[in-house]
Amino acid sequence: VQSLEGLESLQTTSNSDVEDLTALQSTNLVGKQVLSETDSTTLSSSGSVSGQVTLDSAADSMTVSVYDSSGNLVSSDTTSGPTAGTYSFSFDDLDAGTYSVTIQTTSSGTTTTQTPYLNSTVQSVTLNDDGVELNLAGGSSVSLDDVVSVTQS
Repeated sequence: VQSLEGLESLQTTSNSDVEDLTALQSTNLVGKQVLSETDSTTLSSSGSVSGQVTLDSAADSMTVSVYDSSGNLVSSDTTSGPTAGTYSFSFDDLDAGTYSVTIQTTSSGTTTTQTPYLNSTVQSVTLNDDGVELNLAGGSSVSLDDVVSVTQS
């Protein structure tokens, strides 16, 4: 019984140490861009709104639209005949501010909204009961587990 309690204690300690190490390593993400599932991002200075979308099937067309915080269309791009796969997009020379992105595909007259993955800048890192939370520019946050990729900003 003592051995079992000792092993359980060691496992609890090890899990705690791994979480602490993960949180510590995650502080290296501050200032970097992370790609995660979201439809909005904030630019703290002028720059680009960029991201990805994955299409499960081909479509007649795909339109990626960017809106400012007032809901005004800032820019859009339409691709004819996209096939199934992952597509990257970037809208450059945008002013500082919060932007939302919608992605719609049209096939045989039916319009479908797709899920955008956007790049956002990590401002800080928080360790909570659910794990490591990355606090992003603009006040939103994302779990470290939901990050698809990391790049330099």
